[in-house]
Amino acid sequence: MKIMKMMRKLFCVLLLIISFSAYADDLDSEINYFAVQGGIELSRLTISGVSFAGLLDTDFRFLSPLSAGLRIGFGMGSNNISSVEPMLFARWHVFSTFESLRPLVSIADLFVQASIGMDALFRSKSATFSRAIFAADGTIGARIKLPVERLFIQPYIRGGYPFQFSIGASVGYRFKPLSAAPVVITTKEDIIKDLSVEAINYIIFGPDVSELNKDIPQDTVGLNLKTLDEIAAQLTAEPDLLVRMEGYANPVFNTDEEKQDLMDISINRSNNVAAYLESKGVRKEQMIIAAFGGKKKATLTTLSGSEINRRVEVITIRVLD
Repeated sequence: MKIMKMMRKLFCVLLLIISFSAYADDLDSEINYFAVQGGIELSRLTISGVSFAGLLDTDFRFLSPLSAGLRIGFGMGSNNISSVEPMLFARWHVFSTFESLRPLVSIADLFVQASIGMDALFRSKSATFSRAIFAADGTIGARIKLPVERLFIQPYIRGGYPFQFSIGASVGYRFKPLSAAPVVITTKEDIIKDLSVEAINYIIFGPDVSELNKDIPQDTVGLNLKTLDEIAAQLTAEPDLLVRMEGYANPVFNTDEEKQDLMDISINRSNNVAAYLESKGVRKEQMIIAAFGGKKKATLTTLSGSEINRRVEVITIRVLD
């Protein structure tokens, strides 16, 4: 008995070490994506003793630090009581919340999760329904990247009621983000030759986000708004002017998966700048949207490299007669 307790404690420590130190996928660079995973779990339950369970869950990342989803477990207890456990959960991605901790995302995608639901109990031999009870728990875990694109493993520990203590792991797949809006991607070669570039302005974005003015200092927020308002005023006053939004993102790992992720972010950044200008009266016909992901790094700037690469270049263009 003492040996079993020591083994459980050792396994718990190992899971915590994995959670904090394992290399994680760059999940924090995307929002609006679904992930689905299935796995196994070993639990000590208040009602049915030791239980071995299979599980299936899916989550949706709707903000950089937050996701939510549904978990369903199918367990078999040591005293011939089986269970079905549907749970709703909310997940907090710890390192995505604090600016000072964002660099740690490249080391581990650590999360803390709270769940509520029910546990439906059945007598295993007769498969007859016994009763349903309220269930709630807290979970800590991490997502660890696998060599196959968009696959990950997710070890975790949890505790609550009726689960006194559970350890488990699952394997999952992360689907690509949902598109924010239709966009036509053009290149510089697509723009007609008979034009004059009036001005090039930089709009700066926060790390791994496409929302305008999110997770950046207040002075940068003020500068972004001042710049966009001035551009909008010029474009509304001169209907013949055009504006081209070129979205960029900051590359870190230079993998094929990251390249696609950065392209998605840069498209959304360009769309969000265009949406702001449109809200200020700029016509859609005046706007050209482009995106380059992490392909082009800015050099002519006093800002830091990573900061300026999280940008949208707003290029004001005058068509020549």
